[in-house]
Amino acid sequence: VHAIPNVEPVPDPRPPTPMSEMTGVAHGRLKVLYQGTFAEGRGLEEVLREWTGVDGTRVALFLRGPQNEWREALERLAEELGLLGKSVYVLPPVLEKDLIGGAQEADIGLIPYKGDLPSYRFACPNKLSQYLHAGLAILANRIPFVEQTVARGQAGLCYDVDEPGSFARAVEALTADRPGVERLRRNALGFAQSEYSWERYEDVLLALVEPR
Repeated sequence: VHAIPNVEPVPDPRPPTPMSEMTGVAHGRLKVLYQGTFAEGRGLEEVLREWTGVDGTRVALFLRGPQNEWREALERLAEELGLLGKSVYVLPPVLEKDLIGGAQEADIGLIPYKGDLPSYRFACPNKLSQYLHAGLAILANRIPFVEQTVARGQAGLCYDVDEPGSFARAVEALTADRPGVERLRRNALGFAQSEYSWERYEDVLLALVEPR
């Protein structure tokens, strides 16, 4: 059995993405971004409940993705918890081609998938590659491949969704060490460009499928 990770090509150099609503409402706070589809089992409800234990004057959470019933439910939950529009913000989606550029405005990329379903427990999500290529530090729940990759790249922190307070403590650790976050961001970008890109794995795949 051969496995090829779900990686993006190294993006072409491009001008910085114009600052959006994210930077405007953050007002200098650390910016944590979840970018992707909203669905059951992705751990976002747990993130919001833990966010009540985070200092929202120092860090802000941004949820970006297409409108659906799960996004609406998350917005209602954030409102009920008194977070929406204060330290939690919901942003409209961006086009597929703009996912890496759009993420560059954040500081930390969030991968909160729970391990209840095999499809999440053993996931190699494309947002991991996109966040790394955007130069974001990674904050992820401990699912095996993601945790191993974050450790290899020395690119972020992992928490345990089944341990109350684990997520909030990880956020607070990052918030308290802004120079450390910048170091993780540099590590992430360097790791993406040198190891975790399609250019690194293209020949591996072709060698497996092309006739000899």
